[in-house]
Amino acid sequence: MIYEVTLAEKVYRVELTQAGDRWKCMLDGRELPVDVTYGQNGVLSLLLDGKSYEVKQEIVGTETNVVVGHERFAASVRDPRSFRSRSRAGAGEQGVMKIKAPMPV
Repeated sequence: MIYEVTLAEKVYRVELTQAGDRWKCMLDGRELPVDVTYGQNGVLSLLLDGKSYEVKQEIVGTETNVVVGHERFAASVRDPRSFRSRSRAGAGEQGVMKIKAPMPV
């Protein structure tokens, strides 16, 4: 799965691959060794480079934040393959278009 993740107005390309019960993470093209444990109430415990982080999602109105420890970051995740993501990607795009062609007889 490939995602475009925006944190504090900076865009990252995140590729996640599951191998059994473990995950492989590529961040902007480089491998990032990470160990993830799911906790209660959607809280994740991440072990990254020997340091432990508690990460949770916070939704307030229409805004989504990621809270790491005591720091809060504005966040959004976009799956480039999804129609909803593509339709929000650019103002010049037209979204769904119908193809009108006569059926051959």
